[in-house]
Amino acid sequence: MSKEDKKLFDEALATLLQNDIYSTQKLKASKKLLKFTSENFSRTVASIGFDYLSGQKAYYFAIVCSSGEFSDYISKINPPYISNNPPDFGYDFSMSSLMENRGIFSRTDGKIYLTEVQDINKTIMHIGHCLNEYYIPKVENFLTFRPPLIKDIVENPNFYSYPAPLIAFVMQKNSIKPEDLKFSFGKKIIKNSTFDKSILGIKF
Repeated sequence: MSKEDKKLFDEALATLLQNDIYSTQKLKASKKLLKFTSENFSRTVASIGFDYLSGQKAYYFAIVCSSGEFSDYISKINPPYISNNPPDFGYDFSMSSLMENRGIFSRTDGKIYLTEVQDINKTIMHIGHCLNEYYIPKVENFLTFRPPLIKDIVENPNFYSYPAPLIAFVMQKNSIKPEDLKFSFGKKIIKNSTFDKSILGIKF
């Protein structure tokens, strides 16, 4: 892909992000970045940012979300283990397309290689579909703490700072009873049996 083609791709990506991305939450868009703020939790925010790897001529994206409300809850219950995410970053939900093997965004290694792009418009439409139909709904699940977030956590617990406490937080916000949970929780969620089962209301 030539420099001119790269410029056309960047312009098309910017147009997509600024005009054709939809969210139920507050949204601000720039050339390579989407910023979200929860409608109901003022200290709960998220972003989806695109980055270009010049050496590989490839794009990937990263999602980062954090919540002051959930942080307050964590401070209150004081889990006896560390977060899955580096504490210096303070993210409660983070992932990138690089973490997906043959994922929705890319069928290879989480990147879209511009050298392989044959139709810019078709590739941009693919990116828009991925964002609107798959990734943004997951971001919105976090921003709203609605019940589908529990399924997201069960499917990818490593993406979340404190999987079991976050599930308990969602249960609290939605008045979900332990007997209403339809999932089995493995070791990546139940890190401390006594503590986690207690906050989830699971019988020993």
